[in-house]
Amino acid sequence: MDEDRKRKLKSQGAERLADALLELARRDDAAGDMVERLTALPEENVRGFKLGLAGLKRSRRFIDWRESREFARRLDGLLDDLEAGVKDSWTGVELVGKFFEADGGVFGRCDDSNGMVGDVFRMHARDLFVCYASQCREKQKIAELIIHLNRKDDFGVRNILIDCSAECLPEAVVREMVRKLKKAADTEHDEYARRHHYLQIESLARQLKDGKLLEETWLADHKELPTFALIDIARTCLESGDARTALDRLNRIPTTETFQAHEREELLVKIYRQLNEKDKLAELLYRRFRFRPSLERLDQFLGVAGLDKREKVTAEVVDKILTDNVLRVGHVEFLIELDRMDDAEAYLL
Repeated sequence: MDEDRKRKLKSQGAERLADALLELARRDDAAGDMVERLTALPEENVRGFKLGLAGLKRSRRFIDWRESREFARRLDGLLDDLEAGVKDSWTGVELVGKFFEADGGVFGRCDDSNGMVGDVFRMHARDLFVCYASQCREKQKIAELIIHLNRKDDFGVRNILIDCSAECLPEAVVREMVRKLKKAADTEHDEYARRHHYLQIESLARQLKDGKLLEETWLADHKELPTFALIDIARTCLESGDARTALDRLNRIPTTETFQAHEREELLVKIYRQLNEKDKLAELLYRRFRFRPSLERLDQFLGVAGLDKREKVTAEVVDKILTDNVLRVGHVEFLIELDRMDDAEAYLL
């Protein structure tokens, strides 16, 4: 669709397209900003970005939720100015960092109930930072900038740069960041600030797929490993290829624990596949199928246990459904998927 439109637009000629764009610019502020950006010199775009950033810091006018969409568009426009004007990668990194530093002038006077303003930081600003940082050779300076910005994160958006560190920095530099944050946490007396350091290390450990580091950080911060921490560690170990350790951490969770049971089962399926534990995998998949039957879960089980078991296990589960005294919509849907309309009718009645 877009390629076809592009081809047709090209056939209109430059003058006609320019006239149409100017007409659109007169009617729409966003289009007007785009025309200004396209016709400006790179240094003019950079100057526009810096002036806009300074305006954010000076302004005290409150932006309510009805204005937040337009406010987010203006912020996107500033980043577009930056992208259009800056080609030097380190300059780009620094200026996107300045954008994150302006978070107080943004969220301190804005009702972002719909999340649109936050999305500018979470997506556009993040992606632009990664783009510049990936091209930049000054990897150590980038790491120092990320740590510096995250010393203060009153509005919870600067941590976005911690969360994407491994996308633009080599492993050695990321591990150096971990060492610096550990040192800062060890010498920090304020509990909130120390917790902030640990959260950053946890994020870096996940990006490094280092389950041991993640576990050490959890224990240093909390002194124990609750269920969600064990699941987090197991997932990280599995991503690194260490299925044995992942299984061990999941096995530490009491069998009576129901919290995040679905997530644990999903991890166990991946672990058993990686360890080639076909019997345990088949047992788990059958249990999942009986608990919440569906064609998808049936196919997953048969893919491990063999297609010859289809008739038997299907009959077992259908019998179980028809003797159930509680109405479950999922059971009706499964019977319909099997095209067993009489059974579905009998179950409903």
